[in-house]
Amino acid sequence: MTKVLKAGGLWLLISIIVWVVSMWRWQGASDVSTGQIVVQLGVLPLALTLVFIGVLFGVQRLRQIAVHADLPAAPPASPDASASFGSDDPHPRGHAAWLLADAVTLTLGNDSDSAWLSARTGVHRPGLDANLKDQDDLPVFSARVTDLDLDPWWSGEPDLPDCLKRAHVARVLQLLSPSLHQLLDALGSLAWSSEDINSNLHAERQDSFAMPNHLSGVAQPARVGVNQAENGLQLAVRLIWPQHWQPDVRDAATEWVRRQSGVLFDWADRHQVQDVRWQVGAVEGEQGWWREWDQVLSQMGQEMRPSLLMIFAADSALDDDAVARMQARGELFTAQHQTGRIPGEGSVGLMFANRAAADLLGSQQPDMLGVRPSIRAQREKSADALGRSGCGVLSDLLSRLHAQWPGEASAIKVISDADHRASRTAELYEAALAVMPEADPMTSVIRLGDACGDLGVVRWLAPLALAAAAVRATEHPCGTAWVAHVHDPHHRTVLAVTSTELSARLA
Repeated sequence: MTKVLKAGGLWLLISIIVWVVSMWRWQGASDVSTGQIVVQLGVLPLALTLVFIGVLFGVQRLRQIAVHADLPAAPPASPDASASFGSDDPHPRGHAAWLLADAVTLTLGNDSDSAWLSARTGVHRPGLDANLKDQDDLPVFSARVTDLDLDPWWSGEPDLPDCLKRAHVARVLQLLSPSLHQLLDALGSLAWSSEDINSNLHAERQDSFAMPNHLSGVAQPARVGVNQAENGLQLAVRLIWPQHWQPDVRDAATEWVRRQSGVLFDWADRHQVQDVRWQVGAVEGEQGWWREWDQVLSQMGQEMRPSLLMIFAADSALDDDAVARMQARGELFTAQHQTGRIPGEGSVGLMFANRAAADLLGSQQPDMLGVRPSIRAQREKSADALGRSGCGVLSDLLSRLHAQWPGEASAIKVISDADHRASRTAELYEAALAVMPEADPMTSVIRLGDACGDLGVVRWLAPLALAAAAVRATEHPCGTAWVAHVHDPHHRTVLAVTSTELSARLA
């Protein structure tokens, strides 16, 4: 019915325009025939309406083809939802990474716990930025980290290459620096001996050889990595840089991080780490990251040796070029475009351990948290489309998450990358209420983007760091927090952060 009304309104608008133009052309004419009147006032408006509707339909089909091109085919699970395309593991609790430390640099605070407290109070909001102007020379709204000063930072880095001396690049590196050093300090506080690692590997090997044979006379099955078990501890560092950075800037920034990581290399030498693996490849969008994340969890779950993974991401859109790009694409929040996005900035750092490393560090890190694989699905209708977009996909994902990791509604917090846009807010609140009817979304749902603006690549990981802070802050012994990503118009991603006690109880 809505489509019929829209088509009727379009026909009426076109008819009025055609009638006005026709009357103006016929003014003073005495030889207008009946056929001309019928064509001009009846047939032509109808034909133009049909052509316009056909063009709109064709554009919509082309957009759907572009969106679906890189996604596997899946049957729809509900009228407005499609089947999830996250991890295929039927027991997602089997694969987990254990969060040992987290750090953020945001407008909300310079560590996860203070940022979580600020997010709950809602005292920080984006404001007009006198240093950023749009194409009309008007100040734009931004979520700026105010305590950054580039001048002393540049003076302390005299040997920077030219590509890192640009203001927007240097700002990203300065944002990353606190998160980097917080995680390096956390890494330096970890200690274990080679005897602990060898005894753990010996126990894993005994468990592997204790499995029964499938056929008589067939050798015992060996787990992947047994032949390499003597190599000891593994350490990897994943750096996620802004997507618009060129390869030379990304390489120079990575080298800068390596020079800042003396604590990491000293720790690796002290614990006889064979090689510190640096992963710096560009990520193809948010969905590319979640595919990589699920692969990382799968590899860490299958690895016999103790493994640590450090992930860092930093981004900033507080420069004239970034504002110009957003406004050129129609994505900037302005007085005329209230559904646009607000530029933000920040950094995040996370350190994970696999099961073998978590077992060794249990006495040193009693409050480590379990982070689960993502569950993903795709909307059939863009969340940016006109009208009510619905919450069926997100509520289905949250229902699946609640079934896997149940908890009291009063103890569950939902941290999302949602911003000020009404479509994202309504979808998030309605989905949370559909799964937890007794919960109060005003206190149990946190929209990180509403306070911090668009964080770029940091948006993928910052909600996870705040979810960890939420679990640590809860008084419930089996705390859990859900992370919901709704920024993308079509894709939805959720995952859970759980306390050690809840993970052990449901294992």
